[in-house]
Amino acid sequence: MRLYPSGWVQGRCAVDDFELDGYRFPAGTLLMFNQWVLHRHPDLWEDADTFRPERWDPVQGQKAPQWAYFPFGGGSRMCLGKPLAQLELLLVLPMILQRYFPRVLPSHVVEPLPLITLRSKHGMPVRLEPVEDAIARGPDSTEARKEVKGCPFAHHTAGS
Repeated sequence: MRLYPSGWVQGRCAVDDFELDGYRFPAGTLLMFNQWVLHRHPDLWEDADTFRPERWDPVQGQKAPQWAYFPFGGGSRMCLGKPLAQLELLLVLPMILQRYFPRVLPSHVVEPLPLITLRSKHGMPVRLEPVEDAIARGPDSTEARKEVKGCPFAHHTAGS
């Protein structure tokens, strides 16, 4: 959810006039922010483009800076599905992972498609391998699999 947030852009309306980096924003201004950019910003995240689940391990004592990670939004417009998603994360996902190890198909390239929500342009085909087989097989041999780098929301290149 950090690397591929489903709600990739959010908007808020300024309640009061304010200034940020020399720019004035009057009350009522619609402000948009991009979670993809914040969730991958190198000033906020070590190895910002790397999937490292251990970064969330409370034993390691790492914590995301405030408002650097908000997969469900925040405030009065927080995602209504957050409690269901958390319940699935705590109950359903462990039941699946006790039996199966999901592997993205080696030939698959993740290419984000930013629509109303962020999704994979070509789906996300995975193979559910029995845990015993996955342990015997060892790490996935697809480390060289090509991954999309950079922001998929840019519609131009530098200098154009």
